[in-house]
Amino acid sequence: MLDGEKLFATARQKDDEMAGVVRITVPRLPGNEALLADLLARCADYPDWVIDWRVDEARLNAVENCIDMGVRLGLEPQPLMIVRRIAQTRDLFVAAPQLLARLGPPRDLEDLRRRFPASSLIHAETGRSWGWPVNDGLHLTPALPRFVSNDPCSELAAALAGRVCALLPDDLCRAPLQEGRLVELFPSLRRASWSLFLYRPQRSMTPARVLAVFDWLTQALRRQYAARQ
Repeated sequence: MLDGEKLFATARQKDDEMAGVVRITVPRLPGNEALLADLLARCADYPDWVIDWRVDEARLNAVENCIDMGVRLGLEPQPLMIVRRIAQTRDLFVAAPQLLARLGPPRDLEDLRRRFPASSLIHAETGRSWGWPVNDGLHLTPALPRFVSNDPCSELAAALAGRVCALLPDDLCRAPLQEGRLVELFPSLRRASWSLFLYRPQRSMTPARVLAVFDWLTQALRRQYAARQ
């Protein structure tokens, strides 16, 4: 191959890497709209990109679903992933003042479990309620489930309405707690701590557009979570 042909082939390969699909999976989290708006603004100079944005709690298989990257809150991703940690969050028991005024404050965890209407998150892979995973040594099953959802933001809405007590991530309920619309229960209790991270599969060849979006999402997520502290 002549030198000119090599240069043309290299340029064409770079063009191919910077045009095409970038597949991203994210869970339902507060701030998703702002995160997507930030990303799309960064992508404005690349009109040939196709952003495939999948909002789902399910842990999509990166290979089977051709996922280029994902955001996850919880445990470590599958092996052979490149991981960037974004933030740590822990769960809080919260209830609205009107619910506590009606039922009185819970005396202890057993009283909370037995007497209070409860919200619970649905396990994305089993379709069943998680219950209340308090920490690695304590998992409660509420006696009065009154709201279930696969969306923590909807759980928050149910708690704010005074319908239920909920176990929610601290970054999700920080503002309502500061405003007095929610009350934290058992603040000295040890609760589960979870990692929020961005990941992508390790591949021998990763298109430049995927690497660029991975960097941009990392920056946007870290800005977003730093602003909530």
